[in-house]
Amino acid sequence: MIFDPQVNGSFLRSLIHVFRNCVTHGIEDPETRFEAGKNEVGSISCNIDKIENTMQITIADDGAGIRIETLRNKAQELGLYTEQNISSIADADIIEIIFMDNLSTATEVNEWAGRGVGLSAVRQEAQALGGSVSIETEVGLYTKLTMLVPLSKG
Repeated sequence: MIFDPQVNGSFLRSLIHVFRNCVTHGIEDPETRFEAGKNEVGSISCNIDKIENTMQITIADDGAGIRIETLRNKAQELGLYTEQNISSIADADIIEIIFMDNLSTATEVNEWAGRGVGLSAVRQEAQALGGSVSIETEVGLYTKLTMLVPLSKG
């Protein structure tokens, strides 16, 4: 597949954030994985396909998945929803807050996580090209991000 680095370069560079999230938020430590009946070594996959004039990139891990309750708590903490209405918000809508600027569920800031710039940067870069980013997750099993980005402008 040929892509134009002038068009897609910034987006492709932003994908490092997805891999960092897989490692810092997704893949559990070996003991936790063993106790869950998983291989002690986590797995991250990246598939790139061309669908007509669109690049589809799918990055997935076989880690802990995203705990919707953690995101609900974060949304409430940030004042996005009140205690009264948070329970009525659909899981699909709650998971979208993961793409907000300055949002992180990390408990501490380090060089890999905690600043809340990762997934928001990926989505912003994809949208700037007319693309999209979607997320699929199941607690205890996986998280998968699918990015669709035009190979050329116009």
